[in-house]
Amino acid sequence: MAPAVPAKSNRRLDPSAASHQAEQPDPKAIKAALQALAQMQAELEAGADYVGARLPDVARAIHLGEQPDRAIIGEASRADAEALADEGIILHPLPFRSRLRGDA
Repeated sequence: MAPAVPAKSNRRLDPSAASHQAEQPDPKAIKAALQALAQMQAELEAGADYVGARLPDVARAIHLGEQPDRAIIGEASRADAEALADEGIILHPLPFRSRLRGDA
């Protein structure tokens, strides 16, 4: 016969606990948000040049006036991004991986 072991105190069933659970997001709202993000990505990429891993060098060249001012998309390490910020060059991380990458 199994021993009589009481339930843990943190495992009590609380009828009000169900009301504390987060509501499930509306699937239509999720779909609309993803479509808006895809539209934003398409607009950003349409107006930018993809420079890949050369982003730190190209960003510096644009900042110094050595290259024409334009929007660029690419990759930079955290150290490179911090160095650019220290030089006064502002980067904006994007919430998606660029479709302009060859492996995307």
